Amino acid sequence: TGLKCLWLESNGIHRIENLDNQKELKCLYLQQNIIKKIENLEPLVVLDTINLSNNYITKLENLSCCTKLSSLIISHNKLQKATDIEHLVDCENLSCLDLSHNLIDDPEIITVFEKMKED
Repeated sequence: TGLKCLWLESNGIHRIENLDNQKELKCLYLQQNIIKKIENLEPLVVLDTINLSNNYITKLENLSCCTKLSSLIISHNKLQKATDIEHLVDCENLSCLDLSHNLIDDPEIITVFEKMKED
């Protein structure tokens, strides 16, 4: 389809799915939905930006398949502990990260940031 950016915010979406044919998608905006799990992003090989803010995500997962991902906005979710965000270590090109307004109170979160790849 040649689609590069897709805005699906504020739609009551509960699952990330049916994006298999969007091979050229670079930006995906899914904020203000009811998503609980990050999944089905494997076909999005050139995705560099994803906004998942204002959802119900409790754990970061299934993002490292997007090897070009540089910007992750995941504010206003349900992340709490370092183990919930440890998948960030596998996201090697991430350069912009918004974790604001989550429920994070675990001081071990610093350890995750220390393990992330440096340029």
